[in-house]
Amino acid sequence: MDIDDLERRAGALTPDDVAAAEAALHAGALAPADTRRLVGALARQRDEAVRGALVHLLRSSQDAALVRAALEVLCVQWDDAARHLDAVAHFVRGAAWDIAAGGEVRRAAIAVAGGYLARHEHTPLLFELIAISEGEEDEATRLAAVRALAQATGYRGRPVDLQIDL
Repeated sequence: MDIDDLERRAGALTPDDVAAAEAALHAGALAPADTRRLVGALARQRDEAVRGALVHLLRSSQDAALVRAALEVLCVQWDDAARHLDAVAHFVRGAAWDIAAGGEVRRAAIAVAGGYLARHEHTPLLFELIAISEGEEDEATRLAAVRALAQATGYRGRPVDLQIDL
């Protein structure tokens, strides 16, 4: 797969290009930098074929960097968290494979949830963040939930200005 070529043609990829890119991502044989480049090229396409490929990655991959990238493209870059709230809530609660690997996807989903809640109401997601902020043993995850709650409630200061005494 010629990632340079796909990056040059990003926004005008064919369905075969998208399918080949998805297969390459699922195979897991790419270096992390190439994975990021490939997801970036797909993100610039912004069509249903790419959306389907990214959703498939959310549902089937256990590669934290890849799932995080798919989640961030769909929910942040494309500003479409509302369409993917089930996946966001799933990862906010924590996938066992991700938690075992350090919780990178969970913290990304928590950040997505905070951004979503800043503009929309979703009580179950809000309660998930509150529970994590109160009872999570992993400090990085607990602080991510506190920051997400601050964002959800309108806090607009710099993250470093958020003083937390737990």
